[in-house]
Amino acid sequence: MTRERLWQTVGFLALIAVVFLVVTIQDEVGALREDRASPTPPAELLEGTPLADHTGDLAPTPTPLSRPERLNVVAVMAVSQAIQVVLFTVGIFAFFLALGIIAIPDDVALVWSQETTCPGGAQPPCAGTWFGINTPLPQTLVQTSLFVSVLSGLYFTVNTSVDQQYRQRFFEPLIADLAVSLAGRDVYLEIEEAR
Repeated sequence: MTRERLWQTVGFLALIAVVFLVVTIQDEVGALREDRASPTPPAELLEGTPLADHTGDLAPTPTPLSRPERLNVVAVMAVSQAIQVVLFTVGIFAFFLALGIIAIPDDVALVWSQETTCPGGAQPPCAGTWFGINTPLPQTLVQTSLFVSVLSGLYFTVNTSVDQQYRQRFFEPLIADLAVSLAGRDVYLEIEEAR
């Protein structure tokens, strides 16, 4: 596979991951605003915040988010999730590079890649490059590690929305923070309307 084709494949898989993240997060935000789950009272959500004093006076009702507000909420959550996915993918890439260095001898890499010549007249297996910088690692190892790590990142992205343990550890706290922010927004809008 040429490096150009590899980057096209990586871009395609990343696009699928981003679309999946955005769609999943939009659904979560919609569920939160529609109070499909048992809603927590705003006074309880805003306990310990500057708006806690105002929750007793008001009975804020969730107001619909405007398009820019909804976009902002989805973007913040998508970026939070994307950071985790990128860190996971980079970790997997490093793992497979290390595993390849340890487990795959040069003669196996040569058979695997079927390289007969290298640029500059060097002996196969050909040295890899990373953004134009020569590396001592075989090109085949670099490309295979990159492909497998991006594929693993896509799997991780999908898994984060369905795995209960992950949701409890990482996703539910994001949703809880979002619930506090939206409750604060509703109270603030009520205060402004009362003035």
